Amino acid sequence: MKSIKICSVIILLMILGFSTMSQARVMMTATVNRFNFNILPTATFTVDDWLSNPNLWTLIIQCDKKVINLQVEVSISSPQYPLIAKGIISAVGPKGFQAELLAGAPFYLNNTMFQEGKGSVSGGDWSQEFMDKVMEIGYLPEGWYYLNFAITKGTYSDGTPFTGDDFKVIREEIEIKNPLPPELMTPEEDSDDVVSIPRFTWQRPVVTDLTMVNITGIQILYTISLWKMFEDDGSILSEEEAITRIPIWIIENLPTEAVDFDPGSSREDLVSGRKYCWQVQAFDGLGRYISQTNEGKSDAWQFTVQFSPPGLNDPQTFFPLVITWMPAQAGGSQVYYRIRIDEDPEFINPYEETGLVMTSFTYPFDAPPLQRGTFYYFEVQTTDDSNIPLGEPDQISFELPPVEINLISLDNGIMSPTLKPAFSWTGNSQYYVVTIYDEASDRTYTSSGVGDTRWIYDGEPLRQGVNYIWNVTPTNQYGDPIGDTSETWSFTLPSQNQVSLVSPVNESLDTILPTFVWDEIPPTPNRRVIYNLTIMDSEGNIVHQATATEAQYQYPSDAEPLKYASRYTWNIVAGIEEASATWESASAWFTTPFVVVEGETVSMEDVNEALKLVMSDFPEFAEFEDKILASISDESGPVTPTQLIEILGTYKIVQVIVK
Repeated sequence: MKSIKICSVIILLMILGFSTMSQARVMMTATVNRFNFNILPTATFTVDDWLSNPNLWTLIIQCDKKVINLQVEVSISSPQYPLIAKGIISAVGPKGFQAELLAGAPFYLNNTMFQEGKGSVSGGDWSQEFMDKVMEIGYLPEGWYYLNFAITKGTYSDGTPFTGDDFKVIREEIEIKNPLPPELMTPEEDSDDVVSIPRFTWQRPVVTDLTMVNITGIQILYTISLWKMFEDDGSILSEEEAITRIPIWIIENLPTEAVDFDPGSSREDLVSGRKYCWQVQAFDGLGRYISQTNEGKSDAWQFTVQFSPPGLNDPQTFFPLVITWMPAQAGGSQVYYRIRIDEDPEFINPYEETGLVMTSFTYPFDAPPLQRGTFYYFEVQTTDDSNIPLGEPDQISFELPPVEINLISLDNGIMSPTLKPAFSWTGNSQYYVVTIYDEASDRTYTSSGVGDTRWIYDGEPLRQGVNYIWNVTPTNQYGDPIGDTSETWSFTLPSQNQVSLVSPVNESLDTILPTFVWDEIPPTPNRRVIYNLTIMDSEGNIVHQATATEAQYQYPSDAEPLKYASRYTWNIVAGIEEASATWESASAWFTTPFVVVEGETVSMEDVNEALKLVMSDFPEFAEFEDKILASISDESGPVTPTQLIEILGTYKIVQVIVK
């Protein structure tokens, strides 16, 4: 330990000699082993040091004439204790330490002489209040202390006494600070990237070495303790709870400020993803605390053994709910996952699965159904094979999107061209139930679960000429409603004196040579039923007419071809030969496919018109009816018209989303 030697204070005492014409000089120097403000004395520095430690202070006296008698007064005080101790040292003389002090020879006094029984001491009283305080707290109170030295009596060899009026007091100050506990260094507080065999390091308490001459300096020894911050079942312990338990690893009498964790001497290995705390306590060589603060114990620091928690991604899909996450890293160890999902952020009553090894989760069909429009919390926790948590969980929250159903067709109030109408709508549910209600007979027809947004009626025959209302309800796979039912629309079925169309009825085709089918009108004896077919374009112009005696018609290949990507309507008017009565159907529409005749060059104008025709089936496209398509692009860049034709020739358009 360093001791700081302060520049000596020199006082020249002018002493009258044995004749009025002569004088002698006494030079007194006090050298105090003073403590730097940032250097702290050890706990071994007690009252004994004031009495016997030679390194506390040294007084050097020197004179240019022989001295035969010399006494020095020493006093100790502080702001809190005006007089801690006071005593007289008879240093030179018949009863002193030395018979005489030769001219020019230095004479040394130190702290060991300032006690009763050594040399010639008069008094040496100590403040009882100060002594009681030291006994109470076990160490010297911190603060400033003042050492005062003065020659109170002296005689030269010729018998001439010193002149007391010329004496001056030497005053030295020292600051006593008791050392602080060790300061921890590594692993750093709250580190979550600590290897399984960490090296623990800390700073040595700052102390001043005030030991006796020829005795080894202050020895500091350490005890390191390590606790786990979890129970055997994985439940978490606070730091306060953990340090009351038996440490899983403890090493005593360490002479250095570093030590490596030794699994062989520990009750347990360190586990990836688990949290631990550690503390160091410092003692001197006699087993006493180096610091009176917290019994020489450092702060307790926490760390987690090397572990990277899983990282959750947002849900990939909602129906079914699919969530994935980045895998946890636990030093190469096999890990498992526990998932929980609940409406409550505290997971009061969660759906839970444990022992997952994959980094994805699909909500099971047989689990309690999740509710649309509800806010949910999802947690993934890494565990070991005993389902004990490793590290901290990761959580996300999300809202299951509410179901929004918009009816498309049959149009509200329309007369259906067929007895088996097709219903279509938009929505974001996985399943739907279509309900048809006959107001006249108070009968309800309900579909089974529909996994699409289009359904052709497949129940018992509906009554001709009757008005029905219909709506759509979103459901789960079991048919349970998961959202509000759509608005209700009405339609009317063809009456007995109308032709019912079968196909194509309000749908997109994959050919420009469709086959038209309708329900047959029962013939009368010896008379045929004649069916007149009319096909019109989107402008209402007739593009093809035909007569048939059967309830179907194949569009001929030698007729004027229908255009690609175009919308047409058709109907049937039936009559019996040589009779004036007729049966007319309602009109149905169909759209030809979005392709071009092989070998033709496609222009942007062609694509523009074709898109408008195809998209006219979708209400979302209505706002673009009067706009012109200028360019087409995807994530990779511009798409040529020919490329778009190839795409749309391969994939059927089922829905348009406008952003």
